[in-house]
Order: sequence, then structure tokens, then C-alpha cells
Amino acid sequence: TGVTWQLVELEGRSFAAAGESYTLKLGVDGKLSGMGDCNRLMGGFSNPKSGEIKFNQLGSTRMMCPNQEQETKFMRLVESADGYKIDGNTLMLFRGDEYIMAFGLKRE
Repeated sequence: TGVTWQLVELEGRSFAAAGESYTLKLGVDGKLSGMGDCNRLMGGFSNPKSGEIKFNQLGSTRMMCPNQEQETKFMRLVESADGYKIDGNTLMLFRGDEYIMAFGLKRE
């Protein structure tokens, strides 16, 4: 918590985002913030026990993005995640046993 994560892999494919795009920040206060292609993401999260995560009340701004389909997929996958693993500077999200995306620690 308390750091910004940059998306590096989505559904098994390498993902290169520019600037502030496709990020997640999980606050120590249980709040989530982030960015898709052009919309901000916000909501809450909890991790009831190690390796589990629950995202709740996720919402976003509603601007039309150049790559709207990709952003919508990203946000839906974040919302569907129920597990995580941190390996060094990599945060991996899972839905059940299915690996869905990975984030690298964003250098600020």
C-alpha cells in the first residue's frame, strides 16, 4: 500500500503504457485510486487475509477515450480480481486461480 503501480502485463500480454496511464494506488486507508487510458478510477479495497483482495464501490470518470475498449477491459478486470501476489517490485492480480494482470512499481 501507499505506492503507485504501473500496468505491465494484461491477460498474459506485455503492456506498455505512457505517463500516468493504467495505474493503481492502494492507499493505507483502504482507498484505491488510479488511471485508465484517460479516466480516473476510484473506490475502496480490503484484504481480509493474506493473498486475498476485494475491490468495492469502484467508479470512474466518464470521458470518451481513444482506446475505450481497452480501458473498459482494464477496469472490469481490476474489479473482478479477488487475489494478489507481490513478487519483488511486481504486483500480480488473480481471479480465482486465473492470472489476469501485473503491475510494476512506478518510479516517481
